[in-house]
Amino acid sequence: MYARGGGGGGGDGGPINAKVRAIQSGNSLDMTNPGVLRGLWCVGGIDGDSNANDIHCYLLPDGVPTPQYKTHPAVIKRDGDSSNIASCPTGAGFQASDICLWVLFPASDFPTAGHYRFVAEFTKDGNIIDLAGVDFRNHSFMVVPEFLFGSIGIVGSLLGTLYLYRKRGERVGEQ
Repeated sequence: MYARGGGGGGGDGGPINAKVRAIQSGNSLDMTNPGVLRGLWCVGGIDGDSNANDIHCYLLPDGVPTPQYKTHPAVIKRDGDSSNIASCPTGAGFQASDICLWVLFPASDFPTAGHYRFVAEFTKDGNIIDLAGVDFRNHSFMVVPEFLFGSIGIVGSLLGTLYLYRKRGERVGEQ
Protein backbone atom coordinates (compact mmCIF):
# COMPACT_ATOMS: atom_id res chain seq x y z
CA MET A 1 0.00 0.00 0.00
CA TYR A 2 2.86 2.42 0.76
CA ALA A 3 5.11 2.97 -2.22
CA ARG A 4 8.40 4.40 -1.02
CA GLY A 5 9.42 6.94 -3.60
CA GLY A 6 7.21 5.80 -6.43
CA GLY A 7 4.84 3.39 -8.05
CA GLY A 8 1.79 2.17 -6.24
CA GLY A 9 -1.26 0.29 -7.24
CA GLY A 10 -3.65 2.54 -9.06
CA GLY A 11 -7.36 2.20 -8.50
CA ASP A 12 -7.83 0.82 -12.04
CA GLY A 13 -5.39 -2.06 -11.49
CA GLY A 14 -2.28 -0.53 -13.08
CA PRO A 15 0.60 1.32 -11.50
CA ILE A 16 0.24 5.09 -11.66
CA ASN A 17 3.84 6.08 -10.87
CA ALA A 18 3.36 8.48 -7.96
CA LYS A 19 6.27 10.19 -6.21
CA VAL A 20 6.63 12.65 -3.37
CA ARG A 21 9.58 14.89 -2.59
CA ALA A 22 10.52 17.34 0.15
CA ILE A 23 11.53 20.54 -1.66
CA GLN A 24 13.23 23.52 -0.01
CA SER A 25 14.64 26.49 -1.91
CA GLY A 26 14.44 24.50 -5.15
CA ASN A 27 16.40 21.52 -3.77
CA SER A 28 15.05 18.03 -3.31
CA LEU A 29 15.82 16.85 0.24
CA ASP A 30 16.58 13.31 1.34
CA MET A 31 18.70 11.55 3.95
CA THR A 32 21.99 12.69 2.39
CA ASN A 33 20.85 16.18 1.33
CA PRO A 34 19.22 17.67 4.45
CA GLY A 35 17.38 20.96 4.73
CA VAL A 36 17.24 23.49 7.56
CA LEU A 37 14.51 24.13 10.11
CA ARG A 38 12.17 26.31 8.11
CA GLY A 39 9.19 25.73 5.88
CA LEU A 40 9.33 23.29 3.03
CA TRP A 41 7.09 21.94 0.32
CA CYS A 42 5.62 18.47 0.06
CA VAL A 43 5.56 18.04 -3.72
CA GLY A 44 3.70 15.09 -5.11
CA GLY A 45 4.06 14.09 -8.72
CA ILE A 46 1.73 11.64 -10.38
CA ASP A 47 1.17 10.36 -13.90
CA GLY A 48 -0.76 12.96 -15.90
CA ASP A 49 -3.21 10.27 -17.07
CA SER A 50 -4.36 9.63 -13.50
CA ASN A 51 -6.53 12.77 -13.38
CA ALA A 52 -5.63 13.24 -9.69
CA ASN A 53 -7.23 16.43 -8.42
CA ASP A 54 -5.93 16.72 -4.89
CA ILE A 55 -3.23 15.61 -2.49
CA HIS A 56 -3.17 14.99 1.25
CA CYS A 57 0.35 15.19 2.61
CA TYR A 58 1.27 13.82 6.03
CA LEU A 59 4.40 14.79 7.97
CA LEU A 60 5.66 11.93 10.15
CA PRO A 61 8.35 12.68 12.74
CA ASP A 62 11.03 10.12 13.52
CA GLY A 63 9.68 7.07 15.31
CA VAL A 64 6.18 7.13 13.80
CA PRO A 65 5.63 3.95 11.74
CA THR A 66 4.44 4.58 8.21
CA PRO A 67 1.28 2.43 8.59
CA GLN A 68 0.14 4.87 11.33
CA TYR A 69 0.33 7.92 9.06
CA LYS A 70 -3.42 8.60 9.50
CA THR A 71 -3.86 7.70 13.15
CA HIS A 72 -0.76 8.72 15.13
CA PRO A 73 -1.26 11.95 17.15
CA ALA A 74 2.20 13.34 16.23
CA VAL A 75 1.41 13.32 12.49
CA ILE A 76 0.58 16.64 10.81
CA LYS A 77 -1.73 16.63 7.79
CA ARG A 78 -1.92 19.35 5.15
CA ASP A 79 -4.32 19.28 2.23
CA GLY A 80 -3.85 20.51 -1.30
CA ASP A 81 -6.24 20.58 -4.23
CA SER A 82 -6.34 21.31 -7.92
CA SER A 83 -5.48 24.96 -7.24
CA ASN A 84 -2.05 23.74 -6.10
CA ILE A 85 -1.21 22.10 -9.44
CA ALA A 86 2.00 23.43 -10.92
CA SER A 87 4.82 22.28 -13.12
CA CYS A 88 7.07 19.73 -11.47
CA PRO A 89 10.45 20.93 -10.20
CA THR A 90 13.41 19.92 -12.33
CA GLY A 91 16.01 17.56 -10.95
CA ALA A 92 13.67 15.96 -8.41
CA GLY A 93 13.01 12.73 -10.31
CA PHE A 94 9.66 13.66 -11.82
CA GLN A 95 8.82 12.79 -15.41
CA ALA A 96 7.77 15.30 -18.05
CA SER A 97 4.27 13.76 -18.19
CA ASP A 98 3.70 14.08 -14.39
CA ILE A 99 1.43 16.62 -12.82
CA CYS A 100 2.59 17.98 -9.47
CA LEU A 101 0.57 19.11 -6.48
CA TRP A 102 2.26 21.26 -3.82
CA VAL A 103 1.53 21.64 -0.10
CA LEU A 104 3.52 23.98 2.16
CA PHE A 105 4.56 22.87 5.65
CA PRO A 106 5.59 25.99 7.65
CA ALA A 107 8.62 26.08 9.96
CA SER A 108 6.38 25.66 13.01
CA ASP A 109 5.70 22.07 11.86
CA PHE A 110 9.38 21.21 12.43
CA PRO A 111 10.00 21.76 16.16
CA THR A 112 13.33 19.91 16.22
CA ALA A 113 16.05 18.85 13.86
CA GLY A 114 15.91 15.23 12.82
CA HIS A 115 14.55 12.58 10.51
CA TYR A 116 11.11 13.13 8.97
CA ARG A 117 8.97 11.38 6.38
CA PHE A 118 6.29 12.62 3.99
CA VAL A 119 3.47 10.31 2.98
CA ALA A 120 1.25 11.63 0.21
CA GLU A 121 -2.21 10.41 -0.75
CA PHE A 122 -3.25 11.25 -4.27
CA THR A 123 -6.99 11.39 -4.74
CA LYS A 124 -9.42 11.74 -7.59
CA ASP A 125 -12.81 13.10 -6.57
CA GLY A 126 -12.15 12.09 -2.95
CA ASN A 127 -11.03 8.52 -3.70
CA ILE A 128 -7.42 7.49 -3.01
CA ILE A 129 -5.75 6.42 -6.24
CA ASP A 130 -2.14 6.13 -5.05
CA LEU A 131 0.29 6.63 -2.15
CA ALA A 132 3.94 7.63 -2.12
CA GLY A 133 6.47 8.48 0.55
CA VAL A 134 9.96 9.87 1.04
CA ASP A 135 12.36 10.13 3.99
CA PHE A 136 14.37 13.30 4.59
CA ARG A 137 16.33 15.11 7.30
CA ASN A 138 16.18 18.62 8.66
CA HIS A 139 18.95 20.15 10.75
CA SER A 140 19.19 23.36 12.73
CA PHE A 141 20.99 26.48 11.59
CA MET A 142 24.76 26.57 12.08
CA VAL A 143 25.03 28.07 15.56
CA VAL A 144 28.14 26.21 16.75
CA PRO A 145 30.63 28.22 14.64
CA GLU A 146 29.00 31.48 15.74
CA PHE A 147 29.33 30.39 19.36
CA LEU A 148 32.93 29.35 18.77
CA PHE A 149 33.90 32.62 17.06
CA GLY A 150 32.09 34.65 19.71
CA SER A 151 33.92 32.80 22.48
CA ILE A 152 37.27 33.39 20.81
CA GLY A 153 36.45 37.10 20.51
CA ILE A 154 35.47 37.41 24.16
CA VAL A 155 38.54 35.54 25.42
CA GLY A 156 40.78 37.56 23.07
CA SER A 157 39.43 40.89 24.29
CA LEU A 158 39.75 39.76 27.92
CA LEU A 159 43.40 38.75 27.40
CA GLY A 160 44.12 42.02 25.58
CA THR A 161 42.62 44.02 28.44
CA LEU A 162 44.68 42.10 31.01
CA TYR A 163 47.86 42.71 28.96
CA LEU A 164 47.21 46.45 28.74
CA TYR A 165 46.42 46.61 32.46
CA ARG A 166 49.71 44.81 33.26
CA LYS A 167 51.75 47.15 31.00
CA ARG A 168 50.14 50.20 32.63
CA GLY A 169 50.97 48.80 36.06
CA GLU A 170 54.62 48.36 35.05
CA ARG A 171 54.84 51.99 33.82
CA VAL A 172 53.34 53.35 37.03
CA GLY A 173 55.77 51.22 39.07
CA GLU A 174 58.79 52.71 37.21
CA GLN A 175 57.81 56.29 38.04
